[in-house]
Amino acid sequence: APAFLVYNPECLTCLHIKIAPDKKNETLRFLQEKYEQMNPGKVFEYTFFEDQLEKNYRSEKQQSQVLVVFTVVAISIAIMGVLGLVILTTRRRTKEIGVRKVNGAHTRDIVLMLCKQYFKWVFIAYAISCPLAGWLMNHWLQSFAYRTTMSGWIFVSVGVVTLLIALLSVGIQSYRIASQDPVKSLRYE
Repeated sequence: APAFLVYNPECLTCLHIKIAPDKKNETLRFLQEKYEQMNPGKVFEYTFFEDQLEKNYRSEKQQSQVLVVFTVVAISIAIMGVLGLVILTTRRRTKEIGVRKVNGAHTRDIVLMLCKQYFKWVFIAYAISCPLAGWLMNHWLQSFAYRTTMSGWIFVSVGVVTLLIALLSVGIQSYRIASQDPVKSLRYE
């Protein structure tokens, strides 16, 4: 493409110089001497590219740390909420569970019955959140000069982790209630 280059020493405010890492101090002293010869009375200021780059991405690192904290808090609250719902549901259905046990239902069947309703809601939430998260991440990544694409394995791994968290929180509580003595369940008020 066409270019127009002008050399005007009065407008020279910034130079980008590549320095060998092993001769950094010698090169900086040499540059300072030459600068002071060319511009007496002016202060020689310099910054390194790595420092400037770190400064530019400092806000991204801070944002990342804040997002990690909020993610952990959100996951903890979600686990407590699901656990609370499971406890409430199993307490409400204690007599039903007792009747099913008396009629010959296995603990495994009762746990599957209780887990099935929660897995349906976990799947619906996952199906809604994946496209939304993908769109938001792609929108956020557009602001960077060097972009990466979101691969599908990230969404699959999030789904597996979510399913495992739901399985642990729902399954443990359901198993605890389903393995109780049916007589206790029938007396429960």
